[in-house]
Amino acid sequence: MQRQCLVLLATLFATASTAWAVILDGDFLRINLVGTNLPCRLQHSPHMVAGTNGFHYAGQSPVPMTWIQTDAIPIGFAWSLPRSVQVGVTVDQSYTNRDDSSRDPTRYYFRYGIDGAHWSTWISIERNEKQNKHLGQFLGEYRIPEYECQKICELRQTWSQSDRSYDDERFYSWVADEHPDFLSSNIAHIGYVQVLVEWSGYQLKQLEIKNVTIFTGWSLGGAAGCKRDKDGKSIPQDPGLPKEELRWHFRLNREMNKAAQAAP
Repeated sequence: MQRQCLVLLATLFATASTAWAVILDGDFLRINLVGTNLPCRLQHSPHMVAGTNGFHYAGQSPVPMTWIQTDAIPIGFAWSLPRSVQVGVTVDQSYTNRDDSSRDPTRYYFRYGIDGAHWSTWISIERNEKQNKHLGQFLGEYRIPEYECQKICELRQTWSQSDRSYDDERFYSWVADEHPDFLSSNIAHIGYVQVLVEWSGYQLKQLEIKNVTIFTGWSLGGAAGCKRDKDGKSIPQDPGLPKEELRWHFRLNREMNKAAQAAP
């Protein structure tokens, strides 16, 4: 059965002052759930089924606890990662509560990671009460405390004695090879996020989901916009590269790590 893949839309812009520059970036990911084929890279409750009117529960009322979860959504550059992220979620859905109230039974969460294998705990996303409603009906923000970054800074000092690229992919490839247990308990950057949406069990008579729109936003210092080689010299970037190829793509895979570390 052919599966429909997710579509990634992106915008990039930079702002600068006379003293410093900041790169602000944000991606909108829209997951269409209308049709007989569900998008790839999406996990969900087994009792939910695809349909021409949307992803829905086809069993007898009430609806059991229901959830959908995205695969890893990359953020940051392929060579540089942020330590904070903003995640917005909007779900186009219809539902009927068992008590016939208008109460929204939906709960939203996200988590973050570096290598696609190890993750933070789930972080709640609350209703967006800000003016930037276009980022999502529900909006969450998180910054990794500097306290959590002390150990990774110590490792980076050791690594930078032989590599001055400031390239996070090269650095984490080295960490995975030289300190293989480190990434299982230390997450000091945000390279991926996953979004989890769930509906409380046995509170609904009916549930139908048409699409989910996810926003991920982040910022980096202006110097991070430039990829460098091992000696610290700038590497020109192909302006024709697709945006998704510029995103973080490090995965905890030995052969890939060694190849990335050997690359200029």
